[in-house]
Order: sequence, then structure tokens, then C-alpha cells
Amino acid sequence: MTVSSAIPARSPGRYVYCGIEVRLERPFAEPSDELPRSRRMAIQAWHHLEPLFVGLDRTNDDFYRTALKVAAVDWMRNSGLLWKSFLQDVGNGRDDNNEDFSAYAIAVSARTYRLAFLVDSLIVEGFPSEDWSDLLTLFLEHAHSFEEDGSILRRHNHGLFQLAHIIAGTSRFYNIGVGDRLLSGGLGTEDIYWRASRQFHALFQIQIKPDGSLPEHSAGYQMLVTRLLGKMIDCGFVNDKTLIDLFARMKELCNWMFDPEGKLIALGDTPEAIEKIASDYQTGPTETGSSLFREGGYWFIRQQATSQGDSYLAQTAAFHSRTHKHCDSGAVVWHDLGR
Repeated sequence: MTVSSAIPARSPGRYVYCGIEVRLERPFAEPSDELPRSRRMAIQAWHHLEPLFVGLDRTNDDFYRTALKVAAVDWMRNSGLLWKSFLQDVGNGRDDNNEDFSAYAIAVSARTYRLAFLVDSLIVEGFPSEDWSDLLTLFLEHAHSFEEDGSILRRHNHGLFQLAHIIAGTSRFYNIGVGDRLLSGGLGTEDIYWRASRQFHALFQIQIKPDGSLPEHSAGYQMLVTRLLGKMIDCGFVNDKTLIDLFARMKELCNWMFDPEGKLIALGDTPEAIEKIASDYQTGPTETGSSLFREGGYWFIRQQATSQGDSYLAQTAAFHSRTHKHCDSGAVVWHDLGR
């Protein structure tokens, strides 16, 4: 289901998005422990509210603004225990090897960005302002929680997405005035913004090899991280030539990751949903030949336009880490004469 098709109408007060049923009068029934962790964390990230955010962004309609405010207040009243537990874990230096902690940490960063959007959108003349200060305080608690080093997942690509969420969220309150008040003057979000920005630049150059490869050996995550950097550049959050040049090399690698049928190769953890964005980085037929990405451990050969069909070889040939990576070094994807 696309976001646009899931934008909820004013009635009957419910919708389904990514398999999650949302009732507008009570959107945050506590996620059951019986649900898969990924589903529970999607709810904690407010991912199921995305149609409401898109509706507000596209229409500026108070219907969506009210529905989101109701949802946020409902979350504050009914889902606070996990949040308090997370803050305690961060304070205690919880190891990011703990999968439940890691999953919730990235949910918190995504929620931070969405909270920022909501708080910003509620600064509208004539719109009821009750609960606004509570939501602003909640956003600030979220933003400041990432000042602790233990809250950023540095061992794999999740940390990159966390930092991007924080940068995008805090940027909304960078010198934003409300009446005769300058919000950023008393919020401390400028420091968080610049700290997250420096960390994003540094971590990206650690996670991504100089040849543009993500050494997790996942075609899907290569696409996702490339897309992330592209969005950060487009939004003006990244203007450093080093990362812009790295982005070009990442796109070059992505273009080699399509088989002769135009499908993204199944290396590593590559969910089917990635196919929706993968085509953005299929920049057209690559010349016949081979390409070696030595630092990341990729090798590709493509032979096109033979009478019997195309031939293609992709191979991973290096080991970097077990973190967020299948034990599939030496994997081969092979098409020969169109088969």
C-alpha cells in the first residue's frame, strides 16, 4: 500500500497501513508482546501514523493536525513505560548488542523526528494550544536523550538513520520564532543538531568504505543507505564534498547490483520492499566489462546484448563483521546466456 492511498478519510475513523490497523480515537493501544518485534517497534516509532503526517504535510488540514495531537497525547498516557526504561538503559550504558534495546533505540529516533514535525505544525494561529507544552517537553526529552553516546547504534547502519532523524527533527527548531519568543534560544536544540551532524559525517565515513560500499554485503541495505545520503544532500543537511563524492561512488555500486532481468540481486538481508526504491539507482545499462570494489569485497561482470541473452556475475569476497550481516561471504549470483 502506498502512503497516498492510505491517507485516511474523515470517516469511518480508521485505516490500515503496513498491516497495522489504526483507530483514530485510540491509536496507541499498547503493542502486545505477542507481536513480532519489528511490528511492535514500528508502532513505537509511530510509523503507522505516517498517513496522518503525509496528509497534514500535503493539505495543512486541521483534521490531520487534531488526529496527530490526539495520537501523541494517547501515546504519552499509555506507552510511557518503555520510554522510561529506555532512558534508564541509556544512562546505565546499555550495550547496543542487545537486540531489543537496539530496535527500540531506532524507534525512538524516528519518533523524535515525527514529534518535531507535530510540535512544529501545532504552532498555528487559532489552533487550540492545550497539550502543546507537554508535547514540546516530550520532544526535548527525546532529543536530549541522544546526547548520551550509548543511545547511538554505531556498530551498524542503524546509527546513520538515528542521526539523520535527529538532524531532521532538531533542524525544525533552529531559530524558529513563536510570537515574541525564539524557541531555539532556550531549547538547546542547536547543540544537538550540530553534534548529530558531526557524528553523521564521521560515522558515514566509518560505515561506508572509500569505494562506496557498505560492508554488510546486503544489496538492500546498500540501496537504503545510499538513498539516505541522497536525501540528506537534497535537504541541505550534507554539503561536504567528501560525502557528496562518496555518494557518487555509492550510486555507481548500486547500478551494478541489478541482474539482467532488472531485479535487485539477493545478496544478504534484502527485503522485497526494497525493490520499490531500488529502481532509483538503476541508472541505465552499464557497459560490458567488470568492476571491482576491493575495499568492500564486491566483484561484478556484465556481458550484454549477446544473441542468446545477457550474462552477469556478482560475488562477495571479503569478511568484515558479523554485526548485522549474514554469514554469506563468497556468495555468487550468476546469470549465463539469459538464464
